[in-house]
Amino acid sequence: MTEYERLSLQLQATLVSGLSLMVVQSKLQSSDENAGYVQQVLNWQSQVARVLEGLKSVLG
Repeated sequence: MTEYERLSLQLQATLVSGLSLMVVQSKLQSSDENAGYVQQVLNWQSQVARVLEGLKSVLG
């Protein structure tokens, strides 16, 4: 598997996890749940940033 293929799969997985976060967000009730959700979103944003950095390095 090339680096580009690996990054493509990683990007797909990251996008799917983002969609699941959106579904979870629509079902939150309490502020405690919201705090945990915000942390998950921040983690997801850093995942996206890592994938994009990897793609930039591969694509030049």
